[in-house]
Amino acid sequence: MASIPENLICSICQEVFKHPVVLTCNHSFCRGCLKTCWKEKPGAECPACRRRASEGFCQLHSESLDLFCLDHQQPVCPVCRGSHQHAGHTFSPIQEAAQQHRKELQETLEPLRRKLELRRKVQEEFSQTAEHMKVQARLNLCV
Repeated sequence: MASIPENLICSICQEVFKHPVVLTCNHSFCRGCLKTCWKEKPGAECPACRRRASEGFCQLHSESLDLFCLDHQQPVCPVCRGSHQHAGHTFSPIQEAAQQHRKELQETLEPLRRKLELRRKVQEEFSQTAEHMKVQARLNLCV
């Protein structure tokens, strides 16, 4: 009997993948195995490399976080959207919400960037003035 390629085997159950999930670290597991693993050991670490692996996946359902709950201001999966916790809430696609948050951050950062640039200029002027004063003090000592 031909052996099954190793890249088709879940490292948790040692069987051919059932509903495979690929984590951000590129390790793959059965969706059910990953759910069980994350229930037993909260924190959503990759069972293989222990890197935080929940980014992009719901910790409760191991589904991709494709939606953003505007009421709770958090990403949700399609299963969470249908739960009582989000009943009657408004959702948007996660990419759209991310773009909106980026825009808001840029608008908030712009005045801070201007203040930082002004601070750098003032600091440079102070440094030049201090250096000039040192030179003048040395010249006065020599006279």
